[in-house]
Amino acid sequence: MLVKYFLNLNTNLQALLILLSINSICYLLLKKQKINLSIFCFFVFVIISFFLFQSRGLIIAAALSGIYLFYNRFTKHTLKYILLGGIACVLLLSILIVKKSNATKGRYFILKTQIQFLKQTKSNYSVKNVNHFQIDRFKQNKDTAYAQFANTNNYVLNDVLQLSLQYGIKGFIIILFLIVGFMFYIKKSIASKQVNLWLLLLVPFQIFICINSPLQVASLAWLYIFLYGMFLLSQVDYLLWYYKFALGLLFSLYCSYAIKNEVVGFSKINKSKELFNSGYINEAYHIYNSLSKQNKKKYITFYATYLHHVNKIDSAIQILEINHEHLCNYDYHISLGNYYKEQLNYTNALNNFVDAQYLVPHKIAPLYYQMLIYKEQSIFNKVHFFANAIIQKQPKIINAQSNFFKSEAKKLLIFSK
Repeated sequence: MLVKYFLNLNTNLQALLILLSINSICYLLLKKQKINLSIFCFFVFVIISFFLFQSRGLIIAAALSGIYLFYNRFTKHTLKYILLGGIACVLLLSILIVKKSNATKGRYFILKTQIQFLKQTKSNYSVKNVNHFQIDRFKQNKDTAYAQFANTNNYVLNDVLQLSLQYGIKGFIIILFLIVGFMFYIKKSIASKQVNLWLLLLVPFQIFICINSPLQVASLAWLYIFLYGMFLLSQVDYLLWYYKFALGLLFSLYCSYAIKNEVVGFSKINKSKELFNSGYINEAYHIYNSLSKQNKKKYITFYATYLHHVNKIDSAIQILEINHEHLCNYDYHISLGNYYKEQLNYTNALNNFVDAQYLVPHKIAPLYYQMLIYKEQSIFNKVHFFANAIIQKQPKIINAQSNFFKSEAKKLLIFSK
C-alpha cells in the first residue's frame, strides 16, 4: 500500500522522500565516524538521482544538505571528495536547466500567471481560481509562445505562493517566519559544529517548499510538521531525554494518524477504480462510500463517473457544477463537457471544451470533441475548421490518443467533401 502511494507521487516528491532517507543514512554513518563512506554514499545518490528523477529541486536540496552535513568535516582526505561533489552538483544542475528548458519556461509562465492573478485580486480568494485566470489569459493572447508550456494548475508553483494566494499577507508571513527561523538555527548549528538530525531532514523540505508544493500532499505536510516539532523539542535543553522521547512518540502517533487517513483513502480509491473498470459497479461505489468526508470530496470526480455509469447524468453534472471552484481543471472540463454532450446540451458542452482548450492549449482532445459536436449538428464548415486545426496541431506529447484524433480528423475531411 505504501509502495503504491509512493509511486503515485510526482517524481519531485519521490525524490524528496528518498533524499530524506539518504540524509538519515549519511548522518548515522557520520555518527559512527565513517566519514569517507558517508561522503561516497551521498554523492553516489546525487548522481543516480540525476538519471532517475532529473529534478532541479533535488540537486539544489542535495547540495545544501551536503554543505550542512559535511561543513565541519573538511580534512585533507575528505576535501577532494567534497570539492568533486560540489562541482558535480553544479554541472548536473546546469545540464538539467538546459535539457529541461521547456519545463523551465513553463514554470516561469505559471509563476507569472499566478503573480498577475495575485496583483489583480484585492481580497481573500481560493487558489483554484487561478485556472480561470489562465483561461482568460490565453483567450486574450491566443498566439503566445507560452501555450506549449502551459499545464493545469491543480497546485501552484510552490508552497510560499500557495499560502500567499490562499491567506494573503498572513500566509506569506507564516511561511517567511518558518524559513527565517530555520536559517537562524542552521547558522547556530554550524557554529556549534554539531549536525542536528531533524534540522538536516528539514533542509530538503525548506528547499522544496520554495520551489515546489510538497505541503499540498497531506502526508508530506504532516511529515513536515512532525520534523519541525521534533526539531523544536531537540532545542529544549532542560527536558530529560525520556520526556523528549515520550513527547516525540505522542507527536509521531498524532501525525501518523493524519497520514493514515490519506494513505488509506488512496488505497481504497485505487481498489474502487479497479472494481469499477472490471464491471463491479456497486462494489466500487460501496468502497467509495466508506471513505472519510475529506477523501470523498477529494475523489468526487470518481463519484460523478459512477453516477454517469448508472445513468444518473443529471446528478453527475450537478455534483460537478457544485464543486466547480474545487475541481476546476482540465479533466473536470472534459468530463463535464462530455456529460452535457450526451444530454445534447451543446452550448454548455462547447463552453467546457473551449475552457479546456484555453486552459491547456497544446491539448488536442478539446478540439476533437468540439469537432464531434459540430458533426452531430451537421455544421460542416465548423467540422472542417476543427479537423484542419487538429491535423496542424503539434501536441506537447505525441501518443496513441493524439494520433487517433489526427487520424479521425483526416477521415472526416475526406468523407465530408
